[in-house]
Amino acid sequence: MPLKGTQSAAILARPRFYIVIALASMIWEGTMSLTELIPIIRALSSSEKLQLFDLLKADLAAEDDIAPLAHHKTYPLWTPYGAFGAARVLMEALQEAQQQDHE
Repeated sequence: MPLKGTQSAAILARPRFYIVIALASMIWEGTMSLTELIPIIRALSSSEKLQLFDLLKADLAAEDDIAPLAHHKTYPLWTPYGAFGAARVLMEALQEAQQQDHE
């Protein structure tokens, strides 16, 4: 979607990184789609992409629904090692699928 007169003049007078930020706000307003923004982001230099990444990372960290891990706390992590019951169920499902393929 083309920008309107004063909008485009104000945006294009800024460095490219700020242009992307302005365009991203247009996505939130519904005046531009993400598919229109992707080629613009790909045209940025590496340092500009890193600036954009840092901005997005800070925005995500500030959101309420993201629960960061607590410092010096231990969290359980499931691994498949020693999970013989799960291995048996997967093996049975694989054998069943193979039998259906041969029928």
